[in-house]
Amino acid sequence: HTHTHTHTHTHIHTQCKDYCSRFLLFTRNSNGSRVHVRCKKKDGKDNQDHGDQLDFFADYVICTVPIGVLKSRKIHFAPPIREEQQRAIDRMGSGAHNKVILRFAKKDIFWPKEVPNFNCLDPCIQWLNMHAYGKEGVLVAHVWPPYAYNFKGQGNDDKVVEKVMETLQTMFRKMDSKSRLPCPVDQIVTRWDTDPFSLGSYSFLGVESQQFDPLLLSWPHPHEDPRCFFAGEATSLVGQQCVYGAVESGRRAVKELICMVKNVEFDRVKESFQPEPELTEHDLLDVAFTKAHEM
Repeated sequence: HTHTHTHTHTHIHTQCKDYCSRFLLFTRNSNGSRVHVRCKKKDGKDNQDHGDQLDFFADYVICTVPIGVLKSRKIHFAPPIREEQQRAIDRMGSGAHNKVILRFAKKDIFWPKEVPNFNCLDPCIQWLNMHAYGKEGVLVAHVWPPYAYNFKGQGNDDKVVEKVMETLQTMFRKMDSKSRLPCPVDQIVTRWDTDPFSLGSYSFLGVESQQFDPLLLSWPHPHEDPRCFFAGEATSLVGQQCVYGAVESGRRAVKELICMVKNVEFDRVKESFQPEPELTEHDLLDVAFTKAHEM
C-alpha cells in the first residue's frame, strides 16, 4: 500500500516466542492518518494470496494486551511510548492466579454438594464447588503464589492434578481408612503466567508503584496524533484485577476515541474515577457515519 505524501510512520512490532509476528504501521498523509496492521504467520497457512501475512486497515487501534505482555516489551513501539508511561508499566506487577478444574462422575462426588467454597491447610489452594452452582461434579482449585508461578516447574498437567488431588485426599479421607479418592474424568490446568499472550493473570500495584499508574498506562499513543488507545483491567482505577475494570476501561477508551473523532473535549481523569454509563449503539453508529462522510 503506497501513500504519496507520507510524513510520519510509526511501527509497532510484536514478537511472541514460537507464535507469530505482528506489525502495526501508523501513517499520516494529506488525507489524514491511517493504521495498517500486518499479521505474520510462520506456517503461512490460511493466508491465501498473501502467503504468510494478513493485512488490515483501520483508523484506530484499541490495545487491550495484558500488563504482563507490556512489561515483557515484546511489543516494540517506534517512536517509543512516553517515558512516564513506560515507567508506570515497569513499576506495575503482573500476578499469577491459576486454576485446576476437575470434573468427577456424578456417582463419585465425595464432597458436601451444597457448600460453595471450602479451604484447606495449604495456603496456595482454595476450592470452589461448582457443583453447588449447577456444574455437576466440578471442583475448581484456585491456585495462588508461590505455587501458581509455573507450578514450581511442573510442566506436566498430570503432575499438577496429582498435587491438588493430594490436598483433597488430606481433606476428605476417612481417618480409619487408607482408601483413595476417585479420579476425575476430565481436567483443565491453566498456565496464565507462562502463556505468551498473557504472561500473568492480572495486574497489581507493585512496591514501587504509584497510585495513579493505571491512569498513566491509559494514555493514547502517539501523543501528537493518537491512534492507539489502551484498555484492560490494568488501566482501570476503579476495577483493577476485575472483569468490571476490563469492561469499564474498554468503554472509556471507545468514548475517548469518539470524542476525538467528534472534536469534543474528553476528561480522562474524571472518566477514570467516575465512569459514565455504557455507550449506546447510537454513539457507535454516529461515529461510523462521521468517518464514512469524511472519506
